[in-house]
Amino acid sequence: MKNLKTWLALLLVLVLGIGFSLPAFAAKTVKYVVLGDSIAEGVGAGDKKTGGNAALIAKARGYDLANFAVGGIPSETLLKLLEKDNIRQGIKKADIIDISIGGNDFLLGNLLDILSRALVFDDFSGADEIIAAYKANFKAIIKEVRKLNPKAKLIVQTLYNPMEGLYRIGEVYEKAITMLNDRIYAYLKANPGAFLIADVKSAFQGREGLICRDLIHPSDAGHQVIAKVVMDTIDGVKTKPSPASRPEIGFVQNVWYHLKTLVSCVLYWIKVMPTYIKEYPAIYAELGI
Repeated sequence: MKNLKTWLALLLVLVLGIGFSLPAFAAKTVKYVVLGDSIAEGVGAGDKKTGGNAALIAKARGYDLANFAVGGIPSETLLKLLEKDNIRQGIKKADIIDISIGGNDFLLGNLLDILSRALVFDDFSGADEIIAAYKANFKAIIKEVRKLNPKAKLIVQTLYNPMEGLYRIGEVYEKAITMLNDRIYAYLKANPGAFLIADVKSAFQGREGLICRDLIHPSDAGHQVIAKVVMDTIDGVKTKPSPASRPEIGFVQNVWYHLKTLVSCVLYWIKVMPTYIKEYPAIYAELGI
């Protein structure tokens, strides 16, 4: 009986010890921080809070998501946002940081002048100042993020061409986007291991169905593709997304494509603009930008 009591006591201690030690072995929830503009925010999806690429990744992986992305901001504004205490604290605690920024650097710059000169004279010199500013801002963003958190897995998404299928405009935009992406690759070449590149551009190339009707943001399908590319990058999958080949179409079909695409775009912006006008000024005011 005495031996039985001793064994029961030992068993109880063992069970209690295991019980108290379980939390220490429990899987840690990965903290996933997102920085950037409307693409990172999730705009273009039917519901940006659940259908945006960051939300899809967090749901698929069970990550604890902190999405600090703000629609409409260029790289200069993202750099300013890195001064905010809540964002800095989020970055410090992050296990994974995901950045998508740069598309608005052109949209908010002297876009009409750049486009007109590029379309008529194939002259991109008007973009030099924007590219130089983006390069400086991008460098400062990466340095600040790495200063706050040198250990997190840092992902940078390449920029896709949302107007790829449009005659001449798509060609001009392709060159502009390529110049921005080249700065991302150049920084990584000069600073090996600073971040991982999620090649969103290649995954979108030749696939108009991944673009929202506004000719800027990803559609629901587009956000799903971005989510996959980013998750593959997180996992270390080296496979480069293969661009889709664009089928040849006749003159009439081409004119019809351009007409319906542009009309659909205008009607979409008429529909969503009141919401944007109401939503974003309040967000900017609250953030002080």
